[in-house]
Amino acid sequence: MFNTILLTIIVLGLLITFHEVGHFTAAKMAGVYVHEFAIGMGPKIYTHQYKETKYSLRAIPIGGYVHMAGEDPNDIGHPRGLNTKGKLTRAFISVAGALMNFVLAALLFIIVIYFQGVPDGTATIGEIFVDTPAASAGLQVGDVLVNINGTAIQDWDGITSAIKPYPGENLLVVVQRGTEILNFEITAGTDETTGEGFIGISPKLEAGSIFTAITNGLSHTFKMIRFIILAFIAMFTKSSGLAQGAGPLGIVQMVGEVSQTGILNTISFTALLSINVGIFNLLPIPPLDGSRVLLIGVEAIRGKPIDPKRENLIYMIGFALMIVFAIFITYQDILRLNL
Repeated sequence: MFNTILLTIIVLGLLITFHEVGHFTAAKMAGVYVHEFAIGMGPKIYTHQYKETKYSLRAIPIGGYVHMAGEDPNDIGHPRGLNTKGKLTRAFISVAGALMNFVLAALLFIIVIYFQGVPDGTATIGEIFVDTPAASAGLQVGDVLVNINGTAIQDWDGITSAIKPYPGENLLVVVQRGTEILNFEITAGTDETTGEGFIGISPKLEAGSIFTAITNGLSHTFKMIRFIILAFIAMFTKSSGLAQGAGPLGIVQMVGEVSQTGILNTISFTALLSINVGIFNLLPIPPLDGSRVLLIGVEAIRGKPIDPKRENLIYMIGFALMIVFAIFITYQDILRLNL
């Protein structure tokens, strides 16, 4: 259990650090005065003053912040305050943290793909997932898909094109197994998030170059961003969606489970968490980064800045609601863990 908690702290620390480095770097590039760069929340464990900025490590490994001049109502007169910058600059500083989370995810996926390999360019099955239509039908690793519903299959893209548009429908799948040609009737499953069809197989992999790892890593990152955005929409639109979210205890459990399956799966899971953190922070909910962009948009429409005291009140109310939400999610974690 200790190792799981330690690994979780390392994973969350990496996500938080990249996120805050995004805000910090964007602020410095814009010439904003930064009072403090903090990783973690609560009591200080370590502080170091370098030039104008204090760098601190805090006791609670959840969250972090970049305290910039001009954010507080009592600090709006600072000549290098955030409030002195243009709307686009402030918006960029606000979203820079999420962008860095996406960058981290891409780097991690590139590492995984480089060591794990890339699809070999054929229609050969490399893995069959348990409790899926493919497993139930009797497909085997090494089978080469030849034809799906009358469409000849040349590569893995052809397989996905022949399956995704037909969720819940019967598929006639022809495979080559050694010297035999076998026919299978498989009912495609339906992905709850995307609504697309699937049968539960993945391609055979081969060693790739760093170039193929980069191109595939970037492509996979964009696919996962789209997938997780759809998952967020489902979470907030379904009546039971919020109850499916995971808090700190749930993350600890998931990290522990994934870490048992190998280092590459742990790295992939970290990349997915990073995308989740980035997208979540872009939601227009105070005090998340997306709310700052929303208020900048309101300011642009009104043609004048929002009263700093009123803006601060909005963030305080939002922070209180986030605490309530965190308690609710943690309660759901406890129910799932049966603690």
